[in-house]
Amino acid sequence: MDGRHAYDHGTYKVSGERNGVAWGPFRGKYVVVWRKELPQGWRIHLDMWNSGADQGP
Repeated sequence: MDGRHAYDHGTYKVSGERNGVAWGPFRGKYVVVWRKELPQGWRIHLDMWNSGADQGP
């Protein structure tokens, strides 16, 4: 990128249990864009995700 921006992207899978009842797994994709702000350092500029049965392994 241009030295002031960085990004991370990938897939996720999450599942769990609540009150003894299992839920999930849910899958999706995400992207995070970071922007370098001086003197604060790196800050999130954009955070986007989606979920659905057809995404992810």
